[in-house]
Amino acid sequence: MAESFERQSLKTAVELLVSMRDNDTRNFDRLTASIEALTLNVSQLATQQKATANNLDKVSDRIDRLTAVIERQNATIDGHLAVAQAQSINIAELTRLATAIVTRS
Repeated sequence: MAESFERQSLKTAVELLVSMRDNDTRNFDRLTASIEALTLNVSQLATQQKATANNLDKVSDRIDRLTAVIERQNATIDGHLAVAQAQSINIAELTRLATAIVTRS
């Protein structure tokens, strides 16, 4: 009987170890799948970050071009304002001369 009990104990211990090994294998497989999914996510994130960086570069270039256009338009507007101020001075001078001529008549 003692041998049978000993065998049964060993059999139970082996079954427990097999069960633990199977559980560890399942856990390892789940961990491996999680790592693979994480690796894929990191790869996709890196691709998205590259695309975002490229888009930011394009936006930055567009902003630079728009800034240059705005600066040119500001220079044109400043030129128009200078002409308008000169014309205003000329109109004021012509008005003064016309008033002087009318006053002499």
